[in-house]
Amino acid sequence: VSQSRYQLLGGDQNDQAVAMVIGEDQCPRILGISSSFGRGDQDIYIAKLNENGSLAWQRFLGGNSNDEAGNLFANNQKVYICGSFVRPDSNGLQVASSSDMYLSSLDQEGNIASEKKYIFNASTRDKANAICLLSNGNYAMAGTINQLTGMLLMLNSNGDTLWSRPLQNPGIS
Repeated sequence: VSQSRYQLLGGDQNDQAVAMVIGEDQCPRILGISSSFGRGDQDIYIAKLNENGSLAWQRFLGGNSNDEAGNLFANNQKVYICGSFVRPDSNGLQVASSSDMYLSSLDQEGNIASEKKYIFNASTRDKANAICLLSNGNYAMAGTINQLTGMLLMLNSNGDTLWSRPLQNPGIS
């Protein structure tokens, strides 16, 4: 009979894992949402486990409403998280009354290194669903605008928008 080791993360409400990556240190980073903990109804949750599976650190990102986790990646310096924020955050990150695309980076100890928002229309529900590092040091981030239109953003190493393009089917007018 084999024994397995597991770490329980979350509480007694709606807590879900959305994505996981293994960092260059061979330790997992888990991205999810939590309604059990944090500041609002639902917050973005990020945790790092040690090599032995114990919790190294955890962070909750979000405002007072239903914030959503999209995806993450990690390199040897930071963990990058994308998703959406709904309302102004107690850390002072101001967002529109509906959801805006969101990008955050955390250092290897889980401290927030940077946060950025991307507003396309103040009255739509926008969400970043994927983020990746390109070989030139820029980032590509993909998501949806108003839950209908795909959007691709090219970001520089500071998270500033170099360009953005809606993803449209050329056969549809």
